[in-house]
Amino acid sequence: MRCKVAGTPAQQESEVPIEGLMTDTLTGDTDARVHLTHLLHSAKVVADAFDCVNKPVVPREPPVPPA
Repeated sequence: MRCKVAGTPAQQESEVPIEGLMTDTLTGDTDARVHLTHLLHSAKVVADAFDCVNKPVVPREPPVPPA
């Protein structure tokens, strides 16, 4: 996720993106869509916590797979 943090150099958003890894140890669900939904929620929480000045758009739900 590209998150521009206030007070950092202009290139920070591109050179030091926020990246994370999440492992589901709580739900036991194997559905990728469920995992993506939790991942997107977590990404939104992180973006809000870092107060990204570029306000990255984090979807609430994963995209619908093609038919």
